[in-house]
Amino acid sequence: MPPLDYLLLTSRFMAEFHIPTRDTYHPGFNVDDFYTNGNRYDGPRQFKIDWIETLGFAETSFNKIYDVQGFNSSAYDSATILMPKRFQDTGRHDPIIHECVHFLQHNTITEDRRYIKFTGTNFNEYFSQRVELEAHLIQVAYICRECTERASELLSISEQTVVNAALNKVLGGSNIASAVPALFICKERSLI
Repeated sequence: MPPLDYLLLTSRFMAEFHIPTRDTYHPGFNVDDFYTNGNRYDGPRQFKIDWIETLGFAETSFNKIYDVQGFNSSAYDSATILMPKRFQDTGRHDPIIHECVHFLQHNTITEDRRYIKFTGTNFNEYFSQRVELEAHLIQVAYICRECTERASELLSISEQTVVNAALNKVLGGSNIASAVPALFICKERSLI
């Protein structure tokens, strides 16, 4: 799938689950990439996915994170999602969806500075951040709807019922925090 198609798919899921996209993102007008595009807005979108050899986790990197006058969210210059090749080999797209949420969701420079990266041992602290709750929720929703075979392999029928009920509760307007127990089940079962 082309990188921009991932953004469209992710933004559709985010809208459905009441997670607003940042005000600096619009699919038809590019406020991002100001510096790479010669100090002008609405140049070509500089968004790509690179598959790399690493034992690490997927992540999104930016040339620069910056404020744009008149907007509440940060904008990004030259965004790259760095995806471990092990996910490509298994055909998993859900980590890309997770990283696309980070690219699309509201964030500010101040919030970005406070972000706690996952080290492999700090899951609770990392997971409790709004940006991670949103990204994990959308990742699980994508798996449960688009990768049902994976969900069936890793979750029991009763766990699938709990996860789907939590997703439906958020769809109905409940706070994302209400889905935390279901998201923990997904993590414990290696769904995410």
